Amino acid sequence: MEPIPQISVEPPKISAGHASMTIEVDTRTGWFRGRLNRRNFFFGNLLVLLLSFVIGSLDLVLPNTATFINIYALFIIIYLIIAVFFLVSLTYRRLHDIGQAGWLWILYLVPVVDAFYFFILLCYPGDSTANTYGKKPENRVDLNVILGKR
Repeated sequence: MEPIPQISVEPPKISAGHASMTIEVDTRTGWFRGRLNRRNFFFGNLLVLLLSFVIGSLDLVLPNTATFINIYALFIIIYLIIAVFFLVSLTYRRLHDIGQAGWLWILYLVPVVDAFYFFILLCYPGDSTANTYGKKPENRVDLNVILGKR
């Protein structure tokens, strides 16, 4: 069996004459890129909450047969995975707006702290100018921004 070859992940360099520059490649998806203002953070969380109520109330109208219960349970599991990923994305981008590293979303995993953390992120104003994570987001609700498309 042959050993696995090592791959270099240095960004490509372009040189023109005496000047040289480095091109950085951003591999993050749109869900984790940029900044998210307080208003979009609130409406993104509200969207997940409302969808959770709607999906949770489906249990009241679906028949209670084994087949439907299994399909509904699978649907709930898929929804929860997507919802958690989406909420982490919202928090990640909101932290970027206040100039903090995105990995601080992990504070949501600490019981009791998570509720205070949500309100801190909801009330704390973002940086008024561009920071290392991008330009200041527009002060309006935009579903494309919430969903990470822009």
